Amino acid sequence: MESFSFPDGFLWGTASSGHQIEGSNTASDWWAWEPGKIRGGLTSGKACDAWNRYDEDYALMESMGLNAYRMGIEWSRVEPAAGRWDDDAFSHYEAMMKSLSSKGIAICLTLYHWVLPKWVADAGGWENPATVDAFARFCEQTAARLGSYPLLWCTLNEPNVYTMSSYVTGEFPPEKKSLRTARKVMRNLLTAHAAVYSIISGRVDSASQHEGVHTGSRRPLIGIAHNMTPIAPARRNRLDQIVAGFQNRAWNASLIEALATGRMTGPFGDGRPIEGLAGSYTFIGVNYYFRRTIAFKLNGIANGFSEDVFSPHTPRTDFGWPIVPEGLYDSLMQASALNVPIYITENGIADARDTMRPRYIVDHLAATRRAIDAGADVRGYFHWAFQDNFEWRDGYTQKFGLHALSPEDPRLARAPRPSARLYARIAQANGVTEEVLRQTR
Repeated sequence: MESFSFPDGFLWGTASSGHQIEGSNTASDWWAWEPGKIRGGLTSGKACDAWNRYDEDYALMESMGLNAYRMGIEWSRVEPAAGRWDDDAFSHYEAMMKSLSSKGIAICLTLYHWVLPKWVADAGGWENPATVDAFARFCEQTAARLGSYPLLWCTLNEPNVYTMSSYVTGEFPPEKKSLRTARKVMRNLLTAHAAVYSIISGRVDSASQHEGVHTGSRRPLIGIAHNMTPIAPARRNRLDQIVAGFQNRAWNASLIEALATGRMTGPFGDGRPIEGLAGSYTFIGVNYYFRRTIAFKLNGIANGFSEDVFSPHTPRTDFGWPIVPEGLYDSLMQASALNVPIYITENGIADARDTMRPRYIVDHLAATRRAIDAGADVRGYFHWAFQDNFEWRDGYTQKFGLHALSPEDPRLARAPRPSARLYARIAQANGVTEEVLRQTR
């Protein structure tokens, strides 16, 4: 591999969600659900205490040469009860955004990252069509109060993962297992996205005409962060190809096509048009972690008549996920069909010893550069994550951070791993230099 660089203005950042790092998100459905459910026995608790230590983290990002950060706003913090807006919480989020802006760090703001206010969940959550209107009101308040700060607005994070985990496999709250309910949930999620796109695009158009917005000369963009997991047939036989093709369409293509056409098809969709959905994006986010390889299995109905096949020659993360950088290239090329800017809104690896992460970053950036050369308009890369954090049902057992952090450390110290220094060199050089390559060989 030779050194390579990225286009001028490329964003180098890290990604997070509010519930996973802020701590003490007490008015949420996840906070209520966690006791007794989390691997390792620890609930989210104080998490990384980023609610209080954000300026410390942002200063570390600035010292690394990062120029972007993907953060979340927790609906349950700013509207802990129906119609009761917490002005102090909104002011706190504004202080976070001012701190980032003062350091030259562009903001990607995620409005929904799987966590609901408890009062919304108690009323049926995303099964209830009324949640669409409630979410729209929350987003309207957010845009009115904070609209001058984000460069990127991410309405939904991984609606496919949320719908699958909460309503098909039943691993996340509300722990239901019903494909019919999952279809209703997906429809409501995409209806909410379309409504919020309209709300924010109107405010963005208005705000961008005034001086003082914090996005510089670039016009803010709006989109969804889509989890993409390419699925390859294990063999060339027809049955493997059929199940791989079906699952690729169900997981990857259906949401991209829904954004373009306004209709969600496949197992998560009913095919009916969704008002305002077609064309409701000015960027697309790609979250990529691994590629699956599957073989047909007649009694594997729970896994779409398939079983996962793992090559002994393919390295795997602490999560057991195969490391396949080419899958990121495939995902970016598929996302490029929407003909809008692409941001890699998540890419990372569970690697407690930090022995695989440096090479993982370089190889996935090389795949990104190949996609750019092939015509994909990729404009930024957000590494998951800045620090070890609360990994949902897996608690603190999986370590994704460029900085090590232990919830059992009373100081919650942020300790840079070698990969943090490597990523800083990449961001500062706007590319992978010969020095970086020597360190990862």
